[in-house]
Amino acid sequence: ARGKNDQYGFPWQPHKFYWRILTPFLSGIVALSTYLLIQADFFPLEVKNKESAKLAFSLCFILGYFSDLVLSRLAAWAESVIPNKLIRKIMVDREIGITIYAFNKIKEIKLGYENYTDKYDLLKKVLLYIKNLNNFQDPVSIDLNNFNRVVVNLAR
Repeated sequence: ARGKNDQYGFPWQPHKFYWRILTPFLSGIVALSTYLLIQADFFPLEVKNKESAKLAFSLCFILGYFSDLVLSRLAAWAESVIPNKLIRKIMVDREIGITIYAFNKIKEIKLGYENYTDKYDLLKKVLLYIKNLNNFQDPVSIDLNNFNRVVVNLAR
């Protein structure tokens, strides 16, 4: 959802159209199926007045609300800057800190020490900026050791 403050720092992506449309339906399916399993005594829960419409509505609303949160977290995880399958190696050095070897084109991403959450957000912005430039060479390495600056080494 893009509003005044862009949630993930990414522009609207057309390939995620169906995900955005189907999320409420998926939440409803999760809520209804869980309610039906509770009503069929599948879970070890004891619920009074199982046939009550108020109970059915309230349980489905609560389950649907939380399943929507779970589905949105899974979507955010799927939009990760560095997907796990693209990480080739993670090196930890006493003097240099953490270095991630990922992607095919970028050889290394140097994170150094501390502020990993902020550096991850900064890496998102840098990769988005590089992606939006048309005539930008492929980076060989991205150095985020110092949080106040970013060093991008380009392919030769």
